[in-house]
Amino acid sequence: MKTLIRLYLISMIISSSSLLAQEPHDIKIDATHVIVQDLAKPVVVEAQGAKKTYNQCYIVELSGQFTQKNFQLFIGDYQVEDLKITKNKVSFVIYDSRLLKYLHNQNLSWGQNDQKIAELPFVFRPIIHNEENREESISIRGITISEIDLPRVFTVAKNGEEKSYTKAHKVSLQGNFMVDRAIPVEIYIGDYKVPEYGGAADGIYFKIYDKELLKSLNNQFIAYGFDNQKWRISSLQLKLD
Repeated sequence: MKTLIRLYLISMIISSSSLLAQEPHDIKIDATHVIVQDLAKPVVVEAQGAKKTYNQCYIVELSGQFTQKNFQLFIGDYQVEDLKITKNKVSFVIYDSRLLKYLHNQNLSWGQNDQKIAELPFVFRPIIHNEENREESISIRGITISEIDLPRVFTVAKNGEEKSYTKAHKVSLQGNFMVDRAIPVEIYIGDYKVPEYGGAADGIYFKIYDKELLKSLNNQFIAYGFDNQKWRISSLQLKLD
């Protein structure tokens, strides 16, 4: 009996050692990006037996290559919850800014079954764009949508085909967008980046010609950013009647 127990323990040690020796060939992280999201409604989160209410959260995005779909992510000893995995990005949400700061400079590891398997060659150094940067005076306060008649036929070439429009939907965003800055702010509806917009007395406006595109943007949140990256997601949504 003792011999069987010894053999079992030895096999477990060998198995654990082989797991730890695995190289994460299909998990590669290149960069970290953090998006601040203003919540439409406060969210109550319970941690360590205490409840806390949050009005915003931090969406952490890790870009790279993630061929392996079934893995868990650890930052130091913290196990990431509700990890979303795609081919080129993994993302997760952190509500507490103190936790985000605590995890700074921690090593990343991957694992399975709530256990670390191997360390990744990447250190977690999230950058939160704050109000000392280019977004210092940017704010989004409201949104209105109206259908308008175009003064002349507008033709768009897409996928080798031309399509003509006599009407469009004008989307107006009320707020401060620093349109006179040398580096203009980028506007997003969900993951759709608005290609161009014009200035107005109370904010900015842009036109959407394709009704199918407009429908796909229904209930998506308005966001802004720079350098082809979202910086902040507002609590405002594009809502169609």
